[in-house]
Amino acid sequence: MGKKKTTTIKQKLALLGGSLIFTVILLELGLRLAGVIVLSIRDRANRIDLSRKDEYRVLCVGESTTYCGDRSYAYPRQLQTILNERIPGKSFTVINKGKPGCSTAYIVNQMDSWIEKYRPDMIVAMMGINDTAASHRKHEEVGGLRRWMEDLRVYKVVALL
Repeated sequence: MGKKKTTTIKQKLALLGGSLIFTVILLELGLRLAGVIVLSIRDRANRIDLSRKDEYRVLCVGESTTYCGDRSYAYPRQLQTILNERIPGKSFTVINKGKPGCSTAYIVNQMDSWIEKYRPDMIVAMMGINDTAASHRKHEEVGGLRRWMEDLRVYKVVALL
């Protein structure tokens, strides 16, 4: 019979560390993919709303408080319902361009393309909540690795928990 191989503690730790890194990478990719899918679904709903003609278009921009999962309790969805119920003879389309975790700088950078794409009659902005954390980070002496880690979805999920 052959000699039984034993795994050293160093090998076990390396395997454990590699497995942990691999798991974090897969989780990060999954969270990012889920974000893309969720935002794509919301954009599809916006395109369906835009297919209606002769409407008054309201573009709502902001962060997670605007996005709110595009559910019925999201303020853009409520705004559309209220406007269409209370102002007869006029059709209102409210476009939700909220994005969780973004900053005012991101929203401002996207504004020209959103205006060109959606041609809104009015824009409602609810933003700035995420800027507090970003401004604190900017003023601190934060290393590149730490800043990179704080931008990971996995880091944000762990911080929420």
